[in-house]
Amino acid sequence: MRVVLDANVLVSAIAYGGTCYDVYRACGRGLHAFLCSPPLLSETKRILTDKFKMPRELVERSAAAITGVAIMVEPVELPRSTCRDPDDRVVLGTAESGLADLIVTGDSHLLELRVFGKARIVRPADSLRLLSEQSGSIEPSGGGVAAERRVRYRRRLRR
Repeated sequence: MRVVLDANVLVSAIAYGGTCYDVYRACGRGLHAFLCSPPLLSETKRILTDKFKMPRELVERSAAAITGVAIMVEPVELPRSTCRDPDDRVVLGTAESGLADLIVTGDSHLLELRVFGKARIVRPADSLRLLSEQSGSIEPSGGGVAAERRVRYRRRLRR
């Protein structure tokens, strides 16, 4: 299955772990084709830096990990009428360019669409079920590397 993870899913995977990390991990292990684009990666980095105040080094390592497992594509330019939120056109353009089967997001505007082209648009928890059906069971990780990073990051903030 060819999967696009929205920036909000990537940010949650890195910052919090949990279900979003499990989805990222399933895609990153080669069980599915994980599609990303330079604008999606830039948005992920911006959110981690600006909103989460993560150190630049950690953000860059996370971005390198993403580019190490993702198939990077240039998003197709879509008309403004495609969706209400102009920022969501990048996600949809990435899906179209990469011939995605699935878009995983927490964004309500995208979720309202339900389908774009041949790609279903689903929440992270629903995507785990769909990905598992395609490749066998996906065991919850409890956060893995993301949880470890989160603990170390919070310790630094307390100092």
